[in-house]
Amino acid sequence: MSKTINKKLFATITITLIAISAYTCMTSTAQTPTQTIQEKGLQTLNNVLNIDTTKYSITQKTYPPDPETPFTYFDVVTQESTTYTLNSENSNLKIHYTFGNGNIQMIQTLEKEGTPNLTTKTTNDVETAKNFLTNYQKYTNNKLYTDLKTTLNDIEPEKNTTKTSDNITLEMTAYDDFIHFKWYYTANGAQAPYTKYVTLTIQEGFLSAFVDNWQYFNIGSTTVNLTEKQAIDIAVNAAKQYAQEKLGNVGFNGKNVNESNICWTSLLLTHSLDASKSRSDDVLELYPTWSIGVALDKWYGQLYGLQVNIWADTTEIRSIDEAWTSVAAPEGAPKADLNMVSTTDYPISSSLSSGVLIIGVFSFSIALTALASVAIVYRKNPVLFSIKRRRYFKSGGVIFCVLIVLLMLFSSVAPAVAWTKTAVVWGSESSGATDWSFDPPNYNWRKSAQERECQRNASVYLTNWFENEGDFIAYNHQGSRNPGSTKTQIRSDINIQTRDNSRVVFVTFDHGVGNTINGEFHFMFEDQTGTWIGPLPNPTPDPSHGIYDEEIYNEIDESDRGKTMLAFINTCLSARTKIEDGQNLIPWQGLYNDRARSLPFAFTNRTVQPIGEDFDIGHHMSDDGYDNFDDGSQVFIGYSNGSASLEQGIPFADQGGNPFYWWVVSFFYYACYADLSINQALNSASNQFMGGPFFTTPLRNGFEPYWYNMTIPPGYNCSTLEVYGNGRIQLKSYGDDFQDGNYNGWTVGQGSWSVTGAKLRSQQGNSLIRTNDQFTNDRHVRVELKTLSSGSNTWDVPWVIAKYDSMWNNMIYALIHTDGHVELAVYRNGAKVQWDEYGVAFDPYETNTLDIDIVGTTAYVWVNSELCIKESHTWFDDFSGYTALYTHYDSTGEFDDITVIKQTS
Repeated sequence: MSKTINKKLFATITITLIAISAYTCMTSTAQTPTQTIQEKGLQTLNNVLNIDTTKYSITQKTYPPDPETPFTYFDVVTQESTTYTLNSENSNLKIHYTFGNGNIQMIQTLEKEGTPNLTTKTTNDVETAKNFLTNYQKYTNNKLYTDLKTTLNDIEPEKNTTKTSDNITLEMTAYDDFIHFKWYYTANGAQAPYTKYVTLTIQEGFLSAFVDNWQYFNIGSTTVNLTEKQAIDIAVNAAKQYAQEKLGNVGFNGKNVNESNICWTSLLLTHSLDASKSRSDDVLELYPTWSIGVALDKWYGQLYGLQVNIWADTTEIRSIDEAWTSVAAPEGAPKADLNMVSTTDYPISSSLSSGVLIIGVFSFSIALTALASVAIVYRKNPVLFSIKRRRYFKSGGVIFCVLIVLLMLFSSVAPAVAWTKTAVVWGSESSGATDWSFDPPNYNWRKSAQERECQRNASVYLTNWFENEGDFIAYNHQGSRNPGSTKTQIRSDINIQTRDNSRVVFVTFDHGVGNTINGEFHFMFEDQTGTWIGPLPNPTPDPSHGIYDEEIYNEIDESDRGKTMLAFINTCLSARTKIEDGQNLIPWQGLYNDRARSLPFAFTNRTVQPIGEDFDIGHHMSDDGYDNFDDGSQVFIGYSNGSASLEQGIPFADQGGNPFYWWVVSFFYYACYADLSINQALNSASNQFMGGPFFTTPLRNGFEPYWYNMTIPPGYNCSTLEVYGNGRIQLKSYGDDFQDGNYNGWTVGQGSWSVTGAKLRSQQGNSLIRTNDQFTNDRHVRVELKTLSSGSNTWDVPWVIAKYDSMWNNMIYALIHTDGHVELAVYRNGAKVQWDEYGVAFDPYETNTLDIDIVGTTAYVWVNSELCIKESHTWFDDFSGYTALYTHYDSTGEFDDITVIKQTS
């Protein structure tokens, strides 16, 4: 069945030039309450962005909220999205709008080709920003944007600037071809840099991104009734009282906790979402808050500090967060004598069958990789905290329960038929570390209740969006769901889904890092049980619950390697391709003695390399899929060092960063639900929750997955979210496996076609069929094909036409000749250029997987995962169109598992 038929209502409209002209001649530019989001977006294209819409044909597509799991900003603000595609002879634009509660929250330019047709020209990017703010003030009638514009007076375009005027702080950062402006609210020394802010990113005189989160955070109070010294005194006393209650019976001594134990202080404007008690009915309303890190008198197992948050206006305690680490206390640090032990107190073994070193959420392999580092997880009172149930699924509790039952029934056995695209979500809740001596709701010494709750909610979001909007078959095997992330299930998922699908996405939220197996270090992530079994003080290491890189690689049949479209592995060192050997870093990826090393290689069958003269797309993937992407159709996302837990604030808590959970959910919303590319989704999530595109964030430039007062070796106190491969691909790809017994979604151009045995077959020679959908200029087409009968010429066989505009006029195709050689050809305006590869002979009468990848002026052809042809020609980039299948002259053939991965330009 065609997977491109949208299961949700969306609107696609073509606006005529006359209608546009009439619309833009409105006497008032202010928005009206009765406008739809489509009308609001269209109005601002001309009146705010200064696009001369009379010179474009415009189509629009809307993404309404998912009825099962609508994505809401901070679980409060309802979101909708719409995209406008503008085409003219000299300029093409694609602009995406996100609306929150019906108002514009975010505008992003996704694609820009040529010079935009504008009604107003500016001299530099600062002037462009001023012009935008002037227009937006007229559109909204909101004086705020005039105030923001005023801060740009006397600003030099190429000079980084930070300035405060009244209650507005401006941060302007100049990059090579961007200028990023960020304004956030400040009052009496308290700041809201990651909540109440507006950002503008300008590139080459045109809007790249605009975000207005200012509108959603009202100010409850700006009064600061505490000095820093007074706040410290309150924090010390509160920490003493809290610790005495929880740790008094194991030797806590409050006399040793004083001002010298203060690690950091910050004054922020915060909401009530994670507070012990909400300040008002509006949970996003902001109040000044002192946040203060207090180290305890000694280490209590893996608990050694508290973050005390104090409402600065009322002087009341807002919340107390515990600081835990998954590694040992620094040498010489005082330790309590209690029934807690460090994970590194256990012996290290080089055998899989005995004790090994497995390090958790923010940890690193110490013995074999010599990566000594420290990781801290903030837990919202994990010993006593009664987690506030997220309100993600407000409606349809009964429907949700039914959905769980149906998913359990559906997921209990492997599908009997092949699906074209599948997504699987895993997650370890470390159930083996259950400890009933912990107060509810935690009952676990390795993962907090809030972290587990975040994993559960994220997995529901992701699988629903993959299934409902991404046209995937999606499995939620997070934790203990359907049947859960057992090692057996994970390995089965990897084997079955890569075997039975053309494209697969894998996501996991987990612990890492690795361990020595039979004398060789291997990276891993854990299953639901985890690699430590039993409660404190004497848990038992059990490395058999790790899923190792070589196991992943071996689960994928040789013919199926390379099918992983995206692997998002949220564990420590998941992106590592080197380990330390003494003072040196040595490569640790690829096949060595037939044993796979590194998680990126295990999932993608390609090693990570910088793009250069020796770069081979068939065997290598770019080490920077965000800025220097390759031409492939795979992405691996993971961490260079420590991973971010979902509950962790990024930037770090003392800077007011939002929980990473929101960024992850936002990323998949845009990548899957809203049909953006990986890189565009990275920018969208970062704009929405971190105040700037991905390249400006700590995820890209370095964040600290630990608490500040830890002493760690230089060079390992910073981690980044790595993006390997080609971040231009879109997850919402086209796919058809013909399991429904028809070829709906296709148009027969000539000849005769049928679906038999879940395969598309031509019934005679000279038969052509094309997709109903047209695709992006850059694309990756994969088809399984088999010649059933051939003609007198070697080329009288089935063809795959990756780009089809018109027969023998504009098309790019590949085929396997009857003598086994591979051909790539392009027709442009009736002229033809052809390339042939005779080096490897394939049997066209057997089923072969043919891949055609077209990126700009370069085309690649693979057969059965073997790169056969790579050629460059300007004609490859001259047109887009459909994808088609053809059987030449007297030949007949069958086709199956067709996918078209779209790529942004």
